[in-house]
Amino acid sequence: MKRSAWILIGVLAVAVIGLLGAAVGWAPFAGSASNPAIRATYAVQRRDLTISVTEPGEIKARSYTDYICEVEGNPAIVDIVPEGTRITPEDVANERVLVQLDGADLQERYTEQMIAYASAEADHTEAREALEIQRKQNESDVKAAELAVKFGLMDLQKYLSEKVAEDLLKTIRAGDQPADAVIRSLIDAMVADTESDQWGGAALQNKRLLESAIKLAKSTLKRDGNRLLWTQKLSEKGYVAGLEVERDELAYEQSEIEVQQAKTALALFLRYDFAKEVEKLVSDYQEAQRQLDRTLASARAKLAQAEAKLRGAAATFNLQKERREKLETQLAGCTIHATVAGLVIYGTSTDYYARSRDPIEIGDIVHKGQKVITIPNTTEMDAVVRVHESWIEQIRPGLPARVIADPFPDDVFMAEIVSVAPLPDPQSRYMRTGLKVYTTHVAIEGKHQALRPGMSAKVEIVIDRLSDVLAVPLQAVASRWGEKLCYVVTPGGLEARPVETGQFNDSYIEIRAGLAEGEVISLVPPRFDDAEKEKEPPDEPPDDDARERRGPADDEPPGPADDEADAPKAAPPPTSPAPSAPIAPAGTG
Repeated sequence: MKRSAWILIGVLAVAVIGLLGAAVGWAPFAGSASNPAIRATYAVQRRDLTISVTEPGEIKARSYTDYICEVEGNPAIVDIVPEGTRITPEDVANERVLVQLDGADLQERYTEQMIAYASAEADHTEAREALEIQRKQNESDVKAAELAVKFGLMDLQKYLSEKVAEDLLKTIRAGDQPADAVIRSLIDAMVADTESDQWGGAALQNKRLLESAIKLAKSTLKRDGNRLLWTQKLSEKGYVAGLEVERDELAYEQSEIEVQQAKTALALFLRYDFAKEVEKLVSDYQEAQRQLDRTLASARAKLAQAEAKLRGAAATFNLQKERREKLETQLAGCTIHATVAGLVIYGTSTDYYARSRDPIEIGDIVHKGQKVITIPNTTEMDAVVRVHESWIEQIRPGLPARVIADPFPDDVFMAEIVSVAPLPDPQSRYMRTGLKVYTTHVAIEGKHQALRPGMSAKVEIVIDRLSDVLAVPLQAVASRWGEKLCYVVTPGGLEARPVETGQFNDSYIEIRAGLAEGEVISLVPPRFDDAEKEKEPPDEPPDDDARERRGPADDEPPGPADDEADAPKAAPPPTSPAPSAPIAPAGTG
């Protein structure tokens, strides 16, 4: 027999067996075969129910290392590693070059800046040394001026005596009388009374010398007069010659002249020399004080000039130094080395518009602050999902989650929520879709080299786990006249029974009251006929689109519309299915 004939016989045999099995399976409800509402049924049973929400998301690295252009002047890219290159720890140790920018113009500017920097450094050193020299010169000038004041006072005290000099200067400092009047009053008083106790010092010594000269001249005059008298007496008696008389007469006359000279010298001293010396010494002392003040002022001015010059030189030097260091940084920034291991991604690849308009390549111009390359840390990965606002009150950091990356549908990666955005995603509001979603970050546990940033994924966030509860498929619960109903299969047909519902997930809903374990319910609630529709309250139930936008609520699980439940939607098998096994983590099978 031909091969095609055998194939035809096999197909017919399979069809016959299928028809026989269907007839046997539906035997208990053969009397109701005309009612489509009881063709799909479900036996109520207890099961473990995982309450979760599943959303699409994207795999992202938890942290990135961005390589930013730090060079000013819009340099061109001379060389760049190909995108997708995997940087190894050895590359990091060897400081592999990721990007080389054009730095020819910077190198020329750096050479010119080094010349300016060297000149500023020399000026700064000169100004610093000049300031130190000026400080020392000021010390010498001030010391000399102070010594001049000190010596001037000592000379005055030496000439007049310490007490008289101090009293004189004190009276002058008091300022009650002009200094010249005070000095003249002192001189007049001392000249008028040469025996006054005000006399002292060198002035007293000079006065005594002149007075002694007068006394000595008078003694000589008296002696010469006595000798002349004896010579004249002896001449009269003829005992001496006339020449001896003439000699003694000349000696006497000489002594008289010397007495007059001594008296004149004392008078001149008292009238002129003493007064002149006192005024000179006082004036010298006062001038020394004024010179000290001038020296101090000049020292302050010169020191201020030297300090100002140093500050100016220092400011110029620091400015040139900063420019040099900036150019050094700019030159160093022309070569970008690898600092972390990972996968090379161009900066424009993370931006859809930049990637489509102008992807990075050799010869492109980049600007300061532009992200040239980013290397994600693939040892720590996250999943980013946008959760509908109907679930946001139940989503919180710390909840467990399971991640399935689209390229690896058989692997499940365990994760945990780390953050939930406090405000809706602004992009969802901008698009005006009516949906409000909250960006949620989920940290994937462990290290997975296979995961890459940008992969699509499904994230199941486990909100709660219910153990040993009655649960039925979502489509078996209908909302009629403001209450939840399940349709129980009875020998007489379908019985509408109110039920109290609890939590639910994408497939099943908890039944807290109204059904018993083992009861069989319809998975397809019946349609209303015209008479039943007239009994329905005027409140219009939400349509499927509105429910889908709003998301399921705890007290109103999603189900078929009142008049659109003629076919099951992803219904489980008609027989009582066993609870689905949890998804095993990646690597466990």
